[in-house]
Amino acid sequence: MMAWAECGYNANPRPADFTSERTLLAMHHNGEPLTVEHDFPLRLIVPHLYGKPIFPA
Repeated sequence: MMAWAECGYNANPRPADFTSERTLLAMHHNGEPLTVEHDFPLRLIVPHLYGKPIFPA
């Protein structure tokens, strides 16, 4: 699997990383929808691999 973002950022976590209980697919932050500046429409966070979002904020 491949994850792509703006500005050419990409990553290729294993399929098992996407189904981990620790992996997040965020559409909101603090109850508000994500903005374009914060990875709208969806932010992938895989903390057990990277300790931070794969794509910069």
